[in-house]
Amino acid sequence: MPSPHPTAWQAYWRKVTHFDRGKLEPWIALRNAVGITLPLAVGVVLGMPRPGLAMSSGALQVAYSDGHDPYARRVKRMLASCLLCASAVVIGGLAGHYRALAMLVLAAWAFATGLVVVLGAAAESLGIVSLVLLIIYVGQPLTPRQAALAGLLALSGGLLQAGLSLALWPFRRYEPERRVLSDLYSQLARMATGPLDVEAAPPASAEITLAQQTLAGLGDDHGVEGERYWSLLNQAERIRLSILALRCLPECTLLEKTASVLRAIAQSLLSREAPDAARRELEELESLAESYHAQANIRFTAEALVGQLRSALRTATEATLQGAKFIESRVAAQPWQKRFGGNLARLRANLSLRSPACRHAIRMAACLVIAELLVTRVQSQRSYWLAMTIVLVLKPDFSLTFSRGLLRIGGTVLGLLLATAVFRVIPAGFGMEVVLVGVFGFLLRWLGGGNFGAFTTAASALVVVLLAMAGVAPKDVVVVRGEMTLLGGLIALAAYLVWPTWEREQAPDALAQLLDRYRAYFHEVARLYLQPGAQDAAGLNDTRLAARLARSNLEASADRFRAEPGTREEESYLLAAILASSHRFVAAAMTLEAGAPGSGPASEELRKFADDIEVSLKLLCRVLRGTDAGAVQFPDLREDYRQMAAGAGPLVREEADRMTNSLNTLWEQVGRWNALK
Repeated sequence: MPSPHPTAWQAYWRKVTHFDRGKLEPWIALRNAVGITLPLAVGVVLGMPRPGLAMSSGALQVAYSDGHDPYARRVKRMLASCLLCASAVVIGGLAGHYRALAMLVLAAWAFATGLVVVLGAAAESLGIVSLVLLIIYVGQPLTPRQAALAGLLALSGGLLQAGLSLALWPFRRYEPERRVLSDLYSQLARMATGPLDVEAAPPASAEITLAQQTLAGLGDDHGVEGERYWSLLNQAERIRLSILALRCLPECTLLEKTASVLRAIAQSLLSREAPDAARRELEELESLAESYHAQANIRFTAEALVGQLRSALRTATEATLQGAKFIESRVAAQPWQKRFGGNLARLRANLSLRSPACRHAIRMAACLVIAELLVTRVQSQRSYWLAMTIVLVLKPDFSLTFSRGLLRIGGTVLGLLLATAVFRVIPAGFGMEVVLVGVFGFLLRWLGGGNFGAFTTAASALVVVLLAMAGVAPKDVVVVRGEMTLLGGLIALAAYLVWPTWEREQAPDALAQLLDRYRAYFHEVARLYLQPGAQDAAGLNDTRLAARLARSNLEASADRFRAEPGTREEESYLLAAILASSHRFVAAAMTLEAGAPGSGPASEELRKFADDIEVSLKLLCRVLRGTDAGAVQFPDLREDYRQMAAGAGPLVREEADRMTNSLNTLWEQVGRWNALK
């Protein structure tokens, strides 16, 4: 029987060949292809193909900033991309006259691009896109007038692309928010009736995180519609907790009808209509909740769930909410000065050789300097492909760098062969070349998101067509681009081998951060039982969100760890087991949050159990971070549980037992993890 945990080579090869169908966006690809092709077609019709090419290049780079996220966030990102790309064109064109200055500018821009990975994928994408344009124009020195004109043309093309993306904003202002919330409620419906894996991450976590990120784009929008969607997200959080609590109880017949109502809410978010069947099922749910009068725990949670479903259905379907009060907490929009200061502080904190982002930034800057030194010996106007390949291949982690290196080289060869074959079959002419730009631009944006190899194949073919329109014969492109791509890929791979950042050194800290966040979340949940009148809804939401983010970071770290060379199967299995134990702990904490009593004194035994849970999590973090915890005894959680269980209700007994088992198991697993180092 094959092992459920793949070897490092198997995990790596799966990453190379994986095609993510969830990232295929044909409508985005279509409008991006129009944005790339339109200025080129107009330029050809007017007899000015070169200005059209410059605009198309700007539209192509800004297309990578397009997406399905809220319009307000999208417009900021795409405008930032327009300005960065135009600046890169002007600066690159002017600096290209002076080799030393060009190398300094490239190194500084590359270092900044590498460092901003700590700010997220959007910041990294903006850096890479602008750096690619800088590299291209450094290789094509321009006069001040030419540089200014090229920058304006690139800016115009980018603005055209942004305009196409934002054209429906006045008519579908909240469409992205409604769509992501609909997906969330559909996932909750599946969670209500589908199998529940207690060793996996809590269900609907990814959907709730995406909804949080999407609604954060509303910023200072405190209108009725904006508050409506925040209310729906908060209700979804509560509904998830209630479902978790009810799933842990035997013979609960509420969940099938709950799933039906949730599906109706998901559909109504898209259609804006409230199905009458959902209202009838809510009435039946209310009767079912009352039938559990002899089982206080079930009745309390079921009645809360019915109220949450009724509120969510009303909020999703009412045309207006005049007089409605939204008391749910929401993520406050920070002023831009505070966000800027926070981002600056994160960048400063990562200016250390211990930071993977800083090491990545140094690698990228050094590789570009090496590339510029090499191209001075190559008599070719297309030698900038060497530096471009390095930028597109080099990533902060091993598995992604090497997979992109292989796919970049293979995809480039396929793309060059494809474009060359097309030009042999199709007669030359600006009209046909414009059509090919549209076709390859569409494929680039459609298939490129699913696999980097597909992206590189389409990009290489597109570049051949664009250069053909600039007067460069395809046969003159193939050999030089192939050589530069191969050399650039080898430089990037060699740089990572010479100075690697192994995930095995980062994973323990990522796990410690997760347990720190779980401790903070559990502290807030425990307050619901120990201090019933002092609960802090905002604090509870914040700690839950922070824990969810830490869990996503650790899961990504575990994926990278499994794909690294030298990772033993035993290590991979043990890390998966540690993740499963942590999932059991947080699932129990979430169930306790859902079933928290409204009032009542807490026993001293419960207080001691909660305190020792926090002590246990602190000790686990100390061990993972290499701090000697030998002088402190790990609490006897099982004894704490025995003393507490006699006076506790069934829900607390069951979930406290699950916490005890998971933390005792974690202590053993972390000890074995340290022994394997």
